[in-house]
Amino acid sequence: MRIGVGTVKRFMAAVLAGLMLFGAAGIVHPEEAEAARSNWVTKGTTTEKVVALTFDDGADGTNLPIILDVLDEYNVTSTFFLTGSGMRHHPDMIRRIAAEGHEVANHSDTHPDFTTLSASQIRQELQRTETLAVELTGQSTKPLFRAPFGAVNNAVLDAVGDAGYTHTLHWNIDTIDWRGPSKNEIVDKVVSNIVPGSIVLMHTGAGAPGTPYALPDMIQELDARGYRFVTIGEMFGTAGVTIESTYTVKSGDTLYGIAQTFGTTTEKLRLWNGLSGDGLTAGQTLIVRKITFTDITNHWAKDSIIAMTKQGLTAGRTATTFVPNGPVTRAESAVLLTRLFQLNTSGVREPFTDVAAGSWYTPGIAAAYEADLIAGYRTSSGSLVFRPGQEITRQEMAALLVRAAETRGGVSPPASSKVFADESAISSWAAGSVKKAVGSGLMSGRTSTTFAPGENMTRAEMTVVLQRMQAKGYTD
Repeated sequence: MRIGVGTVKRFMAAVLAGLMLFGAAGIVHPEEAEAARSNWVTKGTTTEKVVALTFDDGADGTNLPIILDVLDEYNVTSTFFLTGSGMRHHPDMIRRIAAEGHEVANHSDTHPDFTTLSASQIRQELQRTETLAVELTGQSTKPLFRAPFGAVNNAVLDAVGDAGYTHTLHWNIDTIDWRGPSKNEIVDKVVSNIVPGSIVLMHTGAGAPGTPYALPDMIQELDARGYRFVTIGEMFGTAGVTIESTYTVKSGDTLYGIAQTFGTTTEKLRLWNGLSGDGLTAGQTLIVRKITFTDITNHWAKDSIIAMTKQGLTAGRTATTFVPNGPVTRAESAVLLTRLFQLNTSGVREPFTDVAAGSWYTPGIAAAYEADLIAGYRTSSGSLVFRPGQEITRQEMAALLVRAAETRGGVSPPASSKVFADESAISSWAAGSVKKAVGSGLMSGRTSTTFAPGENMTRAEMTVVLQRMQAKGYTD
């Protein structure tokens, strides 16, 4: 998607203000759910001839240049399990891993035996590695983890799962390359034990000198047997969906200025675009935002989430998750409408007594109220309140959408004649709006026969209706 400078200067100020205030937290609350134990896996459960070549990157990474050269030559994408010690030792090679399209995963910070650590210590090991990986590559290591020495127990899996790592990767083929076998011994070990869904364990350090030289023969032998090379994420469906937004460079633009406009860094812009310096050419297309969500791959609203995230209207709950089934608050819905209609948030007066000055949502709520997109509640004392933290229901969302279409789009959406089985549950004040929201195609039933008026609007549903508002011209 190309974003023009004119639109950027007016629109991105409001969008980025929100994004910077929320950080990685995005714009809505996560689903309230207890973290599950991480899944310990040794191979993929598939009959398809696929194999994942994986590399543990320890402290020295001596063989990384040759390994990456071979993988590039044979067009093979692999998964690299990174350690904090390795990233601190050879950061440029870590950047190259990501730049060449390989997957990164977590192998701890200092490579301790996790079965000897407390849950708090495990979280610290994982977080330090995650933070450094994101800093160097722009990619999260979640949700993939490999335990140092392969040492796990239920306590480790619980702590790892609680930290957001849904899969703990073991292997079914260990090359034992760290013992120094010859290249032929390594190739024979892999080829003799290969089965569909195999996970092959190798290492990048000086202690595994045969690995880079075994790789060409290994790849050719497996290819000849009909095997296809995949990443761990591809094998287990955790690879996620990467969303990129692009910008066309104009005369006078600088890399620093573009980074500031889009809320990123010059280092990330160089990484995403393969730039060796800061020089730019007018007409050049740059990737200016790159986000990977691991929880929307098979979601029904995936396309809408991609489209709206590209525009900067929606954001993830974390660096790697969108949380599509999470609820939406009244504050968040107001901010989203402010972004959608590109309302001016400067100098608007806040009318609600329960909307605190300085809150991330305050300018958006004030702008939406001034534009007559939202209304509040009168208390018994006569005060006007908005209840910003209250989760918004589907019937409330219908009323909000119809109000926006009529006040900003200048049209009254057509009413539907459909009668839902739970029609009697729709509040009288919302009945007309529900009919219009359904009749215009902005909303549909939660099922084919029910509207679920009192149930919470989800992040996914909100994203879809935003896109429909655009498509139907209500935001023009």
